[in-house]
Amino acid sequence: MNLSKAVILLRRPLEAPVRDICRFDVVAVDRSDLVFEALLLMTKHDKRRLAIRSNGDYLGFLEDIDILGLFAGNSQLIPGRIERARSIDDLAAAAQDIQAQVERLHRQGIKVDVIAEMTSDLNRRLLTHLFGMTAPPSIREAGSLLLMGSEGRGEQTVRTDQDNAILLDRDVPAADLAQFREAFTVALDGFGFPPCPGNVMVRNPVWSQPLDSFIRRLKTWVLQGMPRPWRARRISSPGQSRLCSNSCVARPLSWHGSHR
Repeated sequence: MNLSKAVILLRRPLEAPVRDICRFDVVAVDRSDLVFEALLLMTKHDKRRLAIRSNGDYLGFLEDIDILGLFAGNSQLIPGRIERARSIDDLAAAAQDIQAQVERLHRQGIKVDVIAEMTSDLNRRLLTHLFGMTAPPSIREAGSLLLMGSEGRGEQTVRTDQDNAILLDRDVPAADLAQFREAFTVALDGFGFPPCPGNVMVRNPVWSQPLDSFIRRLKTWVLQGMPRPWRARRISSPGQSRLCSNSCVARPLSWHGSHR
C-alpha cells in the first residue's frame, strides 16, 4: 500500500509505525534474471513491483512500468482487468486480451513453456472470476471447479476445448446446479473456448456432481472401463488437474484402494 492511500483512505495518523501499513510478502528476482522472468513473477503473484537481489542483498526494485514498453500489452495488467470485471462482457474482453498477449509474446520470441505458464495463470484467474459470477451461493459454498486437459496440466497457449468439472461436498438445489451448468458453459463459449467433443465439461451431469457419487463412478470405470467417447481423450488424472475456485472439497480422491 502506498503512503498516501494509508493516510487519506485509511486515515492512518502520520505518527503510525511504517510496519503497520507495509507488506512483508516480498517477491524478488536476481539481478541476472531475464526480463521475461520478472514479468512472469509479476503476473503469477499479481505484483506491480519486484525487489532486486544480488548475493542475498537487496539492491533496489523493479516496477511494471519499467518493463511496460518492452512487452506491449503487459500481461501483468490483465489480472487487474479481470478483477475489475463486473459483467460477463467485461470478462470476455479480458479473455480477448489474454489471447492477444499470447500472440504478442510469441512474436517477441518468448519460449513456449513460459507463455503456457503465464497463459494458464491468467486463464485460471479468468475462470475463477467467472465461477464467482455465474455460480449461485449454494454452488460457491459447496463446489470446487476443476480444470483438466491441457489447462489442468498448465500447457495451454491457444484456446482449446473446454475440459472442466465441478465437484460438490454436499447436495445442492437441482435448479441452482442446472442454472450454473448452463451459464458457465455458455459464457466460456462466448469467450472462444469451444465445447469439448467428448462432453467432459461442467454442463454434463457426469462431470458436475457430489464428490461421493463421483468417486463411486470412478470405481465403476476402474472395474468396468471408461465409456468409449472418453477413452481416447487425454483426461488429466486428479494429480494433474487444477482447482480453480475456493475449494470446499478438502478430501483427497482416495478411490484407488482394494476392490472386491
